[in-house]
Amino acid sequence: MNPPAKRHKGVACVHCRQMKLRCDSGDRFPAPCSRCHKSGRDCSINPSYRRTVRRDRLDELEREIHMLRNNLRDSSTSVNRVKDPVDTPSVAIEEQNARRPSSTDTSPSPISDVEILEQTVVSRDLFINILDEYYRYYHPRFQFLPPKERVLQGCGFSRLLFWAVVAVASKSVQGCTEFRQSLIWPIRRLAMESAVRETPSLSLVQAYLLLCVWPMPFGAVADDPSWTYCGIATHKAQHLGLHRPDHLNEFVQGAAFDDELLVSMRNTWLACFIVNQNISARLGVPATIRSDHAVMQALNNDDFCNPTFRHLLELAHKEATFSELLGQNVATADGLTSDPLPVIQAADLDIEQFEMKHKSTWTSGVERSFLGTKLRLYSYAFLRSDSMVDCRTEDRAINRTRSLTTCSSRISFLSYITSAAAASNSMHFLTSSDVSNIILATFVLLQLTRRWNFNVDDTEADNAISRAWNLLSSLSIAEGDHYNRICDIVEYIGKLKWPSSSASEQHQQQPTLLIRSRMGTSIEWDLIHSARRRFDSGYASYSKQLPEMQQSGVSLNSNISVDAMIGSPEMLSERCAAFDHILWPMWDSNSGPNHLS
Repeated sequence: MNPPAKRHKGVACVHCRQMKLRCDSGDRFPAPCSRCHKSGRDCSINPSYRRTVRRDRLDELEREIHMLRNNLRDSSTSVNRVKDPVDTPSVAIEEQNARRPSSTDTSPSPISDVEILEQTVVSRDLFINILDEYYRYYHPRFQFLPPKERVLQGCGFSRLLFWAVVAVASKSVQGCTEFRQSLIWPIRRLAMESAVRETPSLSLVQAYLLLCVWPMPFGAVADDPSWTYCGIATHKAQHLGLHRPDHLNEFVQGAAFDDELLVSMRNTWLACFIVNQNISARLGVPATIRSDHAVMQALNNDDFCNPTFRHLLELAHKEATFSELLGQNVATADGLTSDPLPVIQAADLDIEQFEMKHKSTWTSGVERSFLGTKLRLYSYAFLRSDSMVDCRTEDRAINRTRSLTTCSSRISFLSYITSAAAASNSMHFLTSSDVSNIILATFVLLQLTRRWNFNVDDTEADNAISRAWNLLSSLSIAEGDHYNRICDIVEYIGKLKWPSSSASEQHQQQPTLLIRSRMGTSIEWDLIHSARRRFDSGYASYSKQLPEMQQSGVSLNSNISVDAMIGSPEMLSERCAAFDHILWPMWDSNSGPNHLS
């Protein structure tokens, strides 16, 4: 295999053109150019861009200086808040809200004053603030938990729920990166222990779902425990009878259920269905939950649950329906139907009707899920049967049109979601489903523009890929973690030469995929397997293990110690098992390309 060749771009980025400076964006793609990376700017290419006059440029600089001053002022205020232990959940919490008494402070709870997980200690006061952080920033994105008072009580009965909330909400706490890393394996061990030792409870099911929606850092895909947690949550929920809400007493005898508890149990089961569908779609495997009476009852009643949550449920139901038709055909070994286009067109029409009905009221999170669902539907257009050579010319034209539509939708999707996340600084609140949609869109764009050379806008596609790489890179916490591996694949494929065949040959050539059994993500997994071949030539390999975690104490900033709230007395002498190469699957290490991901 020939070594990857860098693509040369003669056009500088917008910022370098404005400044009349040399730009290295072509050499660094998909990473931003050196100047944009240093200044934290959005590095984009626009061949039609014209430099602004000096007066307009001065006005723009004044606005940027004003914005920087406001950011520094906000940062200074945040640091002052951190000095007060009661107000330390996050620099993002406004001072008046952080100091306002929480309704959870006075509610009775069996939670103790201090909770300990191996070497980590969290006080009750800190946890209440972290819980407020969760309900303010995370809960609106996936609203399946009951009110805070009931969650606080549930944390006293399930240790895993307590530590799941801590693990999720601390993701956005400034200065808690090392603290969160130190919880990776303790929470894994607690999750496995809880599955065996804890009695099935609603709080336990909710804890596993939290760890699925906002997972802890992991390395290879095989190292992600989300699918295992989803299975545990599903089975525990069925053990409690959550899938039969009208017959709960047949599963839990003698129990009393108030209205709030019944709503919580129903929403938890619906969350099991959504999470199960999202993770199975990401892995390219059949879901283990089908739409049942409880799901259909929620879909047929507008007031049955929160509107945002209901929109997510409806999208999951639609994807489950077309995934079963397109990717679970019992008559074929790979599960694919012989001609997917009629099903794709019918499902596309159904999804468009959903868009017309709810677009005026849906949230940005629902819009991201909508776009991701549509992307996976279009991906089936590339999975025609092996007898494509016998298809009619008009069928090939329809398939190519669908492919171009797929590419265009991915460009729009990537541009939208990456720009929105960067503008609102909300990348840490993205769910695992949001991130998987970004990765899928990026990989399909790379397939279409680097391996198959569809006639699309190269500049717009490159800008979208570059923004996605920048977002995924910012989510990486260590070399060799999942997002770092994805960025490495994007860099490698992004610098490959374009296909050498002529335009007329490419128009007649049908894209072929070696990976065909991964349902709507087969096109993504095909690119991953193609990128693995670089190890045979010795290019872009990882080291055999991630760096060891050397903890120097956990704090919310470099100067303020919070040992009274988060303690780790023996971290200096202990070695985190998460970074042990013996325990970490290395599907993309230099040990060879045959390891499963």
